[in-house]
Amino acid sequence: AIKPREDAEASRAAAEEALEKSKVEFEKQKASRKAAEAARKAAEIARADATKEAQVSNTKKNEAEAKRRQAEDLAQKSAEKRQAAAATRIAAEEAAKNAVMASEAAVAPRKAAENAAQMAMRAVQKASATLNRLESEMQEAGQGSVWWMKRELTDHKRYMSPADLRKIEGF
Repeated sequence: AIKPREDAEASRAAAEEALEKSKVEFEKQKASRKAAEAARKAAEIARADATKEAQVSNTKKNEAEAKRRQAEDLAQKSAEKRQAAAATRIAAEEAAKNAVMASEAAVAPRKAAENAAQMAMRAVQKASATLNRLESEMQEAGQGSVWWMKRELTDHKRYMSPADLRKIEGF
C-alpha cells in the first residue's frame, strides 16, 4: 500500500512540477504577448509617424518643385529683360551715333546760314548807304524812286528781329 501512495505522491509531485512549469511557461507567454502587443503598438506609432513624415516630405518636395519652377521662370524673365536691355542699349548707342552725325552734319549748313545772314546784312547796309548817297546826290529828278526804295527798305527792316537790326547797325 505504500507503493501506490508513493507513486501517487510522485505523480502528484510531477503534476505539481508540470503545473509550475506550465505556470512559468504561461507567464512567459503572457509577458511575450505583452511585449509583442507593445512592439505592435510601437510599430503602428512608427508607421503613423513615417506616414506623417512621408506626407511632410511630399509637401516639402512639392514646395521645392514649385520654388524651382518659379526660380526658372524668374531666370527666364531675367534673361529676357537682359536681352531687351542689351537691344535697348544697342539702339541707344546707334541713336547717339546718329545724333552726333546729325549734329556734325548740321554744323556746315548752320555756318553757311550764318555766312548768308552776314552777307545779307552787309547787302542791306550797302543798299542803305547807297540809297543815302543817291538821295544826297539827286536833285528833283528821281527823288520819288529813291523815296520808294527807302520806304521798301524801311518796311523790310520793320519785319526783322531786333537782334538782326542791331547786327545791321553794328556793321
